Parts: sequence; C-alpha cells; structure tokens
Amino acid sequence: MFKFMFGFLVLATSGAFAAPSTCYDLLIRSPQRSYNCELMASSAPLGPVTLEFDADSSSGPGFNMQFFGADYKCSCDSKGNFNKPSFFTSKEFTCVRGYGGPAALATVIKGKVAGKDGSKIVKVQGLATSETAPEALIGTCALSQ
Repeated sequence: MFKFMFGFLVLATSGAFAAPSTCYDLLIRSPQRSYNCELMASSAPLGPVTLEFDADSSSGPGFNMQFFGADYKCSCDSKGNFNKPSFFTSKEFTCVRGYGGPAALATVIKGKVAGKDGSKIVKVQGLATSETAPEALIGTCALSQ
C-alpha cells in the first residue's frame, strides 16, 4: 500500500495532472486568444467589445492586451500575504495604459480568467481617469470561437 500511495504522490506532484494555474497560462496561448465582451460603462453601454491577449516581447511575467485598438501592459495579480507572497500567480489580472501629459491620465482594467481552459473572463472591471470625471466599466467576456 505504501508503494501505491508513494507512486500516486509522485504522479500528482510531477505535473501529470497539472492544469494551467495562472492567468498567463490561460490567456497566452497559440494561436493568439481573443474574447468577446459585453461591457457597461458608467456613462453608457459599450456593446460588444473584443479583448486580445499576447505575450510581451520583453522578459518577465508580463503580457499585452488590446482593447479598442489600444495597447495595455498586463500581469497576473499576486496571491498570498506580506509574509508569504506568491507573485504573478493568480488567475486574476490587471492591465494598465498610461497617457502621460500634464494630467497623467490612465486606464486600469482587471479581470479573472475562469471556465474550462480559460474560456471566459469574469469580474471585468475598469477605471479610466479623465480631465473631467472618472469613467468606470464592468462586464464579462467569453472566448471567441
């Protein structure tokens, strides 16, 4: 019995049963993944929108997202706590696009990859700053067929 339990433990920890575990593993695939989204902005519905993800050419855990033709820099969120952090390991992600200039405008979009094999993005939320008022968005996305 001990041999069976040890063999099962070795298989289970060797990655034989491992599923993609981070947002990067789920979003960055070949061919490039895109998601159809239904988003609502605080000022008006945005209707159907596409999010596209691809690997960042620079080294590190980052990746890119395209939203309304604009490029965003993204990474998986961290898990754990201050005493035992696990950086860039969550299924949740944050993407940022800065506009620079004197007003330092920026847009932040967050989401959580869910579903079988990353088939959807839930809890999509965003916040864009502007010179007049902030704009918030909320929605959900499904993998394009």
